[in-house]
This record gives sequence, C-alpha cells and structure tokens, in this order.
Amino acid sequence: MDKSGRLGITQPAVRLSDVVKVEIGFDVIDAGASLCQERSAQPSGAGALNKNDLIAAVAAETELSKDQASAALDAAFETIARQLRKGGEVKLFGFGTFYVSQRKACQGRNPRTGEAIRLASTRAPKFKAGKHLRDGLN
Repeated sequence: MDKSGRLGITQPAVRLSDVVKVEIGFDVIDAGASLCQERSAQPSGAGALNKNDLIAAVAAETELSKDQASAALDAAFETIARQLRKGGEVKLFGFGTFYVSQRKACQGRNPRTGEAIRLASTRAPKFKAGKHLRDGLN
C-alpha cells in the first residue's frame, strides 16, 4: 500500500480504446467504443445486473442521460433506505415490499474457543416479492 492508502495500482498511460482493435471477418470494430457500448446495455455475468448495468438500462428505457438515470436511482435507493431506517415499509405495487425485520437477541458460540457469547438483537432489511413479480418469473 502506498501513503494514500491505495494498493499501489496505477492508471495506464494509454486507454484501451486508443490501442485495441478487434477484427471479425472482414469488419474491424473499435473495441473501446462499440463493444463497450453494447456491453453497457447488457447485464454482466450470467444473470447478474450491477448498478452500472441498471443505470444503462434505465437510461435506455426512459431516454434519460446516464447521469440523470444515476441520480434518479440514487434518490430512489436513498429514499427506500431512509424509510427503512425509520422502521417503515416501502410498498411498490406489483413489485414487492421492503421492510425491516427485528432479530431477537440470542445465545451464540465463538467458533474458535467454543465460549458462549450473547448476540444482541439487530434490525435487518427484508424484501418480499409481489404477486406480479412472482408470477412473471414462472
């Protein structure tokens, strides 16, 4: 680690889009431009959708810029989190309900020593899928 707390990874001096060209058949595609743009609208991994993919999908669906879509999603996430911190629920008809579950205090064991320890009660966020979302999956 360097003095700034980073792992010592430096930024490359040349961007990938400046150097990499991919040749497919007789067509040459700029990998830094077209492939990255196509990938941004598709979920990453097998069925995984990360925040950047979600922002790109919302931007494409609503014709908002990515910055506007990002701001809208951040505001929605913060509003849901704020409501849950108050102990409330967020009900989205057809999609589902976000709510807070209270976990009771209980007795636990330290796996290293086997010593009995007391686990405090905690609050945990939960999500229950709505009927339309459940029906759409099957």
